[in-house]
Amino acid sequence: MPKGDADGSGDAGMLSGMQTTQIAVRIPDDLLAHLDDRIPGQFANRADAVRAAILALVESETPQDREDRHRKGWIAHPFTAAEERSMRRDAESLIAEEPW
Repeated sequence: MPKGDADGSGDAGMLSGMQTTQIAVRIPDDLLAHLDDRIPGQFANRADAVRAAILALVESETPQDREDRHRKGWIAHPFTAAEERSMRRDAESLIAEEPW
């Protein structure tokens, strides 16, 4: 058992000295098989793989984050008058081509 790994979970490195909570999760057998296929060479065990997936989810950009980033970009770099005229012409041309 690794040093500092009193519960035998293999978590001595990443979780050493951290307050932790154990959770139980049920997943379909086919998902578990996919998880097990990904572990060799990437993770020490299932728990490490699940922790990495949770961390990736928590650190990932949310739809609101993306929207905020795009909004800031458009505010910082708005369309020029020429770009707006070109877009309007293109839109009007597309609408004019519709058979309605």
